[in-house]
Amino acid sequence: MMPGLVIEGIVEDVNFLDSSVRAPTGEQDSIPNGEIRVVRNFSRGAFSGLKIHITINAEDLPHTLITLNDLGESTASQLPELLEPWQAINTANHLGQNGELTLVAKALYGASARLKPRLLKIIQQRLHAEGIRLGN
Repeated sequence: MMPGLVIEGIVEDVNFLDSSVRAPTGEQDSIPNGEIRVVRNFSRGAFSGLKIHITINAEDLPHTLITLNDLGESTASQLPELLEPWQAINTANHLGQNGELTLVAKALYGASARLKPRLLKIIQQRLHAEGIRLGN
């Protein structure tokens, strides 16, 4: 790596030896941690990130996605700490009996820790009411 070189992007992975940064143009840089001298975090803003992992039976995936999208809209309008409806993304790299989803949400800065248990309760109650079974 060249001295004084600036690499800008999204940090995708940090491990014991190096850090992976994805540039806005798509390139992935692997930077030895010993070479990193200064880090500026521009992502810290008026919100805190919040993630909820859900495992369901794969056969319930289509119904679950519809339910979670509808619930995300209504929940965001009811809870002022939730800045916008969450997004459901698939985090698994395989198919099988279970489907894995992650809900990614933005909460008011510093509010995610107290908001998460409330969201877990709301989500679990709604999935149960819809007959969606949680997987292992």
